[in-house]
Amino acid sequence: MKRLLWITLCLFCGLYAQTTITGPNVSGVWTTAGSPYIVQNEISITANDILTIQPGVVVKFEPATRLEVFGQLIASGSSTQLIRFESSDTTNWFNENTTDGGWNGIHIHPYGGSIPDQTILSYCVLQDVKYGFSNLQNFRNPLWIERGMKMQNCRITHNQTSTGIYGAGPAVYAQLYISTDTFKIDKCSFSDNTAHPSIITVQGSVGYFRITNTHIYQNFRGSGITGNGCRVLVENNEIDNNYAVYDSAPLYLTTIDAIVRGNNIHHNVSPDHGGITCNYGNTLVENNFIHNNYQSDAACGLTEGGGGINITCFGSDINNGFFIVRNNIIANNYSALGGGGINVYEAITAITNNHIINNHSTGFGKSVFINHPSSKVYMRSNLLYNQTSPGMPDTTGLVHIYNGSSLWFDYNFIPSGYSRSVVTGFSYMLYGDTTHNIISTNPGLINPTPDNDYLTDAGQADFSLSGSSICINRGDTVGAFPAMFDYTGNNRFVGIIDIGAFEYQNIQEPVGIDEAPAAQLNIYPNPAEMSGGFNVVLPENKGKIVIYDLTGKQVFYQPVTQQIQRIDFNPESKGIYLVHFYGKTTYTQKLIIH
Repeated sequence: MKRLLWITLCLFCGLYAQTTITGPNVSGVWTTAGSPYIVQNEISITANDILTIQPGVVVKFEPATRLEVFGQLIASGSSTQLIRFESSDTTNWFNENTTDGGWNGIHIHPYGGSIPDQTILSYCVLQDVKYGFSNLQNFRNPLWIERGMKMQNCRITHNQTSTGIYGAGPAVYAQLYISTDTFKIDKCSFSDNTAHPSIITVQGSVGYFRITNTHIYQNFRGSGITGNGCRVLVENNEIDNNYAVYDSAPLYLTTIDAIVRGNNIHHNVSPDHGGITCNYGNTLVENNFIHNNYQSDAACGLTEGGGGINITCFGSDINNGFFIVRNNIIANNYSALGGGGINVYEAITAITNNHIINNHSTGFGKSVFINHPSSKVYMRSNLLYNQTSPGMPDTTGLVHIYNGSSLWFDYNFIPSGYSRSVVTGFSYMLYGDTTHNIISTNPGLINPTPDNDYLTDAGQADFSLSGSSICINRGDTVGAFPAMFDYTGNNRFVGIIDIGAFEYQNIQEPVGIDEAPAAQLNIYPNPAEMSGGFNVVLPENKGKIVIYDLTGKQVFYQPVTQQIQRIDFNPESKGIYLVHFYGKTTYTQKLIIH
């Protein structure tokens, strides 16, 4: 009996073990046996020290305390044993006039150690950080990052760094100082945070930032992600149901170079920008699903607007930025100012192979609004389609040019009855061979949204092309900065491309060799040598061969007068090129130079 009592007491004590941390410096290993760790003062990991935190450990911070990292923090939990950083007491967390109820986060500074840095946050939960003042205070961020490192499978939730008009900053702030550094956020989630100006901010021209496979949802006041003057990849994230009250957007990029690819951005509300905002720099926006976003302020200013995407170089040399928007589905977004789908202000932009469907604006351009005399927009092979809801009447043109902007507009699908007048406003600034636009009552989609109400969930629709779609083989890649693949990863460059974000896939039983259809262009040898040229068998005996690189730049031209033609093509570099034959019909084939 005494032995049983002794075992029971030991187990009871083990369950309620805790370790008090007073600092100022910490290192070594924090174990599950010593958990929870109660941090009573501000603590630091010095330059040559390492703190390792085991899976399952809970770290509780007293009010107004934080962890400063100059050495290494290795906090690697697991899917079943998360590491938790939280407040010791959240009783007054909602009281903005006191520091009670919250703590001041983890600040990871430039690395000062002499051995390789292995700092990582993996399978961690960070919560209960609190701004706690009604006037401006700095360094109250849940995470402050100043070095290359990785966050993966972490959850950032229930933090507030914004009260009234003041803000200590984002939930995660990252700025790098070494050109080879990369800061990565992968497979994380951010929810129920209140922050201004954003939930995540990456900043600075040094290094590179990657935000991938992350879910940002149900946050308040600021943008979801802000990029300032940086090089950033934002890929395969979901950003949804965030509510902003300031000049912000779910994704707001003022960058040097940015790639925005494969994201699902939906059901966000912002006064100035609905889905994605791109300012300055060179930005590629492709293969995103941007839907049901709401831009609410009709008086926010000419550089704002855009229910789905807003693009501007305002205040910068317009020639320093170039924007490519391609292979996106932009559906059922709303703008109170202009550009229900896309708003372009003072920018050079190529808009190619997008589905721009059932967007709405009570200002100008229910699909696209182009403003400022310096704006130059190239729209080719896009599918523009609107079905008006009784409660959401369309009062402006599908595309509206304002203030002398230039628009090249061809090979697009537009609803029957619009024809050239689909573009309203300064229509004398409309260029391109508009006779190649496809006009029909129905583009032939599988199951699109039935109307342009932003409350109609586009996430439940199927926007892919049916076999009877008039958009099949009616697009063109010339000068359009095309992608190699469509929205779902299907090859773009086999014959003539389809209009919109999808290439129709005609799934059939495999055919035998004798039954295989003849190629439209037979190029041999392919791959070809750098200086060897190639031969091509043409479907017609008169026309011209034009070759483009993958940026859409023409690199070769030759008239042809026979069906078997020698082409002396000597490119400057190896790679993939597109060979176009223009005769009675246009054919395209991919050429590989090795």
